[in-house]
Amino acid sequence: MKLIRSFPANPPGGRNYVVDDAQRIYNANYDYAALAEIDDDVIQVDWDTAISRGDLVRFAEQARREPGRVLVAPVPIYPDNVPGLPPPYVWNCRTYVGEIPDRYLRYVDEWEPYCDLFGFGMVYLPRDMIRGFVDVGWFFDDTSFAVWYHMEYGPSRIAWDVRPIHLHYRISEVVT
Repeated sequence: MKLIRSFPANPPGGRNYVVDDAQRIYNANYDYAALAEIDDDVIQVDWDTAISRGDLVRFAEQARREPGRVLVAPVPIYPDNVPGLPPPYVWNCRTYVGEIPDRYLRYVDEWEPYCDLFGFGMVYLPRDMIRGFVDVGWFFDDTSFAVWYHMEYGPSRIAWDVRPIHLHYRISEVVT
């Protein structure tokens, strides 16, 4: 299992991000295709997501217990970054409600064990799943991978005892 931190090829200015010694992949336009070049299972952490040592160890242990399934860490998304979200935040995990044609997505509530779609803020991706997705030929972003995974394998487990921090907020504006 490899820890990979993805970074945008051209990071936007003025954004908080993590500086560490994790192996990096660089992407443009949220294209994670470089993950297919890793010859191992991957814990993928985005450039603006911090994680404590204990949470990272716990997440890896959980992934090893079910190595053939995606595991998602719940990462907060703040409304000041995505207009229309309810304060103070939502999780980067969504679930389908209802049946087609009236089906829609909603953000999961804390402690729901599974989600149907997820972001790549922090996620465990088995190597065989990455390769299977690449073989389909879809653009490799977090949304398309999550849709494909759900269609092929069903819901993904959420590791609620792991709490990454999404640094995608302006820290100088938190306390005014």
